Amino acid sequence: GQLGAGVAHQVRNSATGARLAVQLHAKALGNPMPEDLAVAIRQLDMIEIQARQLLELGRPSARSKTLVNPAALADDVASMVGPRCRHSGITLEWRHPLESSPPILADAESLRMALLNLVTNAVEAAGPRGEVRVSLAGHADGSIEFTIQDNGPGPAPHLVDRLFEPFATGKREGIGLGLAVARRVAREHGGDVSWRRDSAITTFTLTTGKAENP
Repeated sequence: GQLGAGVAHQVRNSATGARLAVQLHAKALGNPMPEDLAVAIRQLDMIEIQARQLLELGRPSARSKTLVNPAALADDVASMVGPRCRHSGITLEWRHPLESSPPILADAESLRMALLNLVTNAVEAAGPRGEVRVSLAGHADGSIEFTIQDNGPGPAPHLVDRLFEPFATGKREGIGLGLAVARRVAREHGGDVSWRRDSAITTFTLTTGKAENP
């Protein structure tokens, strides 16, 4: 944890500096911001979020919760992985109820990070020309449910019992933190992360607990 936190601190500082430099360049070019620079900034945001995962493991801290729109949170995640999907020919389908999603009391940053981990895993599992579906459902008690599906091959058999353990990964360049962090965040919000494999479709579900009074 200490080693990971030290490395993450340096990576996050470098990503922050790079993002500020890109933002200054974009400002000099005037509005609207060129799409390629906007994508670069979002990708640097992802680096910062991923670096923060290591900091979270090394120095867990209390969550500061505010009212958060879950649909807007998922919109943000979809925009972050969108360029990667388009580049690889992956179909990304994002569904949410037609009615406006009621806000929930949550730590927006950590919940966004958890959702991003799950969607990114699905994109990587689907591979080029694959399909990923993300949906949101709200319940009467104020809890919410994010469902992420992909048509990839599914987790390797030898990892099934260890999927949510830190550093358990079947990816050549993976470090195995995404699912562990996502589950911890969900449980800190009174919910959990689960998964299943049905008819060649892998489904991960992130839930939060009942609504809390702000």
